[in-house]
Amino acid sequence: MKKIILSVGLVILLLLTGCTSQDPMDDVYTKNIYPGEGGSYQIGTENNPYADGHFTDIHVSEHSIYIGGVKFNPESTGGGSIWYSGEGTPDQEIGNTGDYYLDNSKGDYYEKEDTKSEFQWTFKGNLKGADGSQGIQGPQGEQGTQGIQGVQGIQGLKGDTGTQGTPGAKGDKGDQGNQGIQGETGAQGVKGDTGNTGAKGDTGEQGIQGIQGPKGDKGDPGDDALEAETVVVKVGDTANSTTTLANATGLSFTADANSTYIIEGFLLYDTSATTVGIKLSASATNSPTILAGHFITDAGNGTPDSSSFNTTDVVVTTSASSFTTYNSGSLHCVLKTAGSTSVFTIRFAAETTGTITLKGSSTLRIRKVAP
Repeated sequence: MKKIILSVGLVILLLLTGCTSQDPMDDVYTKNIYPGEGGSYQIGTENNPYADGHFTDIHVSEHSIYIGGVKFNPESTGGGSIWYSGEGTPDQEIGNTGDYYLDNSKGDYYEKEDTKSEFQWTFKGNLKGADGSQGIQGPQGEQGTQGIQGVQGIQGLKGDTGTQGTPGAKGDKGDQGNQGIQGETGAQGVKGDTGNTGAKGDTGEQGIQGIQGPKGDKGDPGDDALEAETVVVKVGDTANSTTTLANATGLSFTADANSTYIIEGFLLYDTSATTVGIKLSASATNSPTILAGHFITDAGNGTPDSSSFNTTDVVVTTSASSFTTYNSGSLHCVLKTAGSTSVFTIRFAAETTGTITLKGSSTLRIRKVAP
């Protein structure tokens, strides 16, 4: 907190200057007003310790001092009013009646007054002058030093192809070319007249072997070929723990187009419990004309259980199994293909929650009976 005492010396100074036709202290702007030596009052000193804020319109009228149009009587307090300064509003604990406080940050000033119930600081006005006019343009600065070389730019995009240039002048005649290759043999001439029979010549030498002729078309199958039997034996086990049909790996073959087959299956399977039966079916690709079959196996207690199917993936189901290991079943099926080859595959699943394992050594016996 800073304070300023308006001394008698300042009053005399202001009274003397106030005798002119125009007060020389009118519109004085300064940040430097503070007590000097021997009761004097200093203004505008470079070593001013109170360098914040500025005041305007300081002058004298009769025996009073006016700052910013506010009247002050330094004799009313014996030693003059005390000016305090600081940042923000004044603390109520400082000052006496008739003292003043300047908010250096805004230029607001306050007076300590007796409000009958207590002494308090009262806002009186603002001593901050108007903003100064725009300063003149400063001189042009010196040329800066040359900047460093920038980094190499990236490769630009390839330009469009240029237009076709005009044809060049005709070149000189070239040198004689090399000998051309032998031309093809000319066509056979017209047959001449039959000559007279000559004497029998000697026997000529054996001629060279002629080239192989093209392969002939495939002949129709004979009776034995139609009855030939193909056997497919499954290698390894395939398990299915779902009720969704899956391929029985190794139990499939490719059938010729426009052909009829009789298929017999001898199937071995394990089950996770005798209460779990097997679902069985077959599939054939490329929409065969006929795919139909019948499957039979033993259910619980050796009771036969069978069912049929008449197209791809139609399920036949048994309700139970005789054993948990090496149950057996028989499949009888007819396949007639259309105009494309067809892949025939055995499909299986568990009939209910559990696992069915189609065993290795399960066998298909296949006979082609019609082309």
